[in-house]
This record gives sequence, C-alpha cells and structure tokens, in this order.
Amino acid sequence: MKGSDVFMRNPNIVSQAQIEVWEMKDKLYENVKDLPLSEALKEILTKSQKAMEIYNKN
Repeated sequence: MKGSDVFMRNPNIVSQAQIEVWEMKDKLYENVKDLPLSEALKEILTKSQKAMEIYNKN
C-alpha cells in the first residue's frame, strides 16, 4: 500500500487537488518504472514541458 492510499480513503484529511497530484505521480511512475534512468528522466521532462505549455496557454 502506498502512503497516499491511507489519505485517499479519508478525503476529509487531504484535498482533492492533492489526491489528483498523487494519482498523476503514480501514473507517471507506472509509465517510466521499467525504463533506464536516463530515458525515464527524458520522458518525465518531455511530459513536464508539454504540461507547462498547456498551462501557459490558459
């Protein structure tokens, strides 16, 4: 069980925004966990840059 699972079971303790961040982090980890570190970091950087572009457009 991940540490975030404890809080996700009691939404009165943690905000929905924090839960969404944990879920995104977990999904990103699942996508890169089997990659070599250098490739995983490149993938994370690419996704971060795309997210920032979307954020800056709004």
